[in-house]
Amino acid sequence: MLRDISRRKRAEEVQRFLAQASSVLAASLDHETTLASLARLAAGPLADFCFIDLIEDSGAVNRLVVAHADPGKEALAQQLLRYPLDRGRPHLVFTVLQTGEPELWPELPESYLESVAQSQDHLRLLRSLQIRSLLAVPLRAHGHLRGVLTLLTAQSGRRYPAEDLELAQELGRRAALAIENARLYREAQKAVRARDEVRSVVSHDLGNTLSAIFIGTELLLKTLPADSGQDETRRHLEAIRASAAQMERLIGNLLEIRRMEAGRLPLDCKPEEPAGLIAEACQVLQPLASVKSQHLEAELAADGLPRVLADRERVLQVLSNLVGNAVKYTPVGGLITVRAERRDAEVCILVKDTGPGIPAEHLPHIFERFWQVRQGGRRGIGLGLAIARGIVEAHGGRIWVESRAGAGSEFYFILPAAE
Repeated sequence: MLRDISRRKRAEEVQRFLAQASSVLAASLDHETTLASLARLAAGPLADFCFIDLIEDSGAVNRLVVAHADPGKEALAQQLLRYPLDRGRPHLVFTVLQTGEPELWPELPESYLESVAQSQDHLRLLRSLQIRSLLAVPLRAHGHLRGVLTLLTAQSGRRYPAEDLELAQELGRRAALAIENARLYREAQKAVRARDEVRSVVSHDLGNTLSAIFIGTELLLKTLPADSGQDETRRHLEAIRASAAQMERLIGNLLEIRRMEAGRLPLDCKPEEPAGLIAEACQVLQPLASVKSQHLEAELAADGLPRVLADRERVLQVLSNLVGNAVKYTPVGGLITVRAERRDAEVCILVKDTGPGIPAEHLPHIFERFWQVRQGGRRGIGLGLAIARGIVEAHGGRIWVESRAGAGSEFYFILPAAE
């Protein structure tokens, strides 16, 4: 019994080729690198040589990639890049870009080469390639036409049948998505660079302005005698100084975030006593808790704690942020507890409050930059917890929160033991 399995074998080969193409397209977010790899992949199984034309942001059509199945003829194929396409002359690429439809030429006549040649030198080059059959498909993603993928046969003598069109179109769709992803990534990188430049300039210029405000405020406060009877003026000047100090902290937070993003957060880690760090943080924030009649308590393990390997100032910054937030959001008369305990080769520090808690839908975002649960009457720009996470993770630790609405919040962070 005989059975023709050629159709099934071809379907399997097509799926293997498309899977390989997807892997190549996903290997890089640089579209030139990706498309060069794709052209080399297509030149062989699908074509004697392949080229890819893309539409630039200016609207110009740029022949970006040319590849040949025979490495010995790669240089000949690369000569096609020397002839930029002229929209004033007919060309298959422009036809596909205009109609958005694929083009299939099973047999390419000599007259066609004469019509699309950009010059006599270009015509001689096209003739030397001995093109026999041609297939071109649009590169379209998310409704936008990005370019054209062209496949050609030459010395192999192969002719493109109609069934090759579907395969070429599927390859074009996958290539177009890769181009679109690379374009979006490139735009995102540009936006990040522009943001960093603006942030640097603004931080620098604001820093200079704030320095002038600090100096002027201090001079004015010094010129006011203690018994001058100008208490109202003194209060206004002190309010200006406090506002300037808050602005300085906000600028510092922006710079901290930038250093974290660049992986350049400086740490000076030494063995530190957790009890000392907690006591110092609570001592600094006790006056704020007293104003709201809150109870701020520190609890340490009865059997003692190992020292942690930490940057003292950075860990105090984390504690100040967590305890400060607890004081800010816990109502009058509430309880705030700072606790430390040993967990194997680590020390876990907990900041617990009896505040309103955090709704479950906000918990996944609580450590994100510029995120705030409470939008009304907000102070700051939502960077404190993001900075705390960056500091803890730079120490090799981790930080998380457990909370539910109406039941208070518990913030945990882990630091490695020094021993």
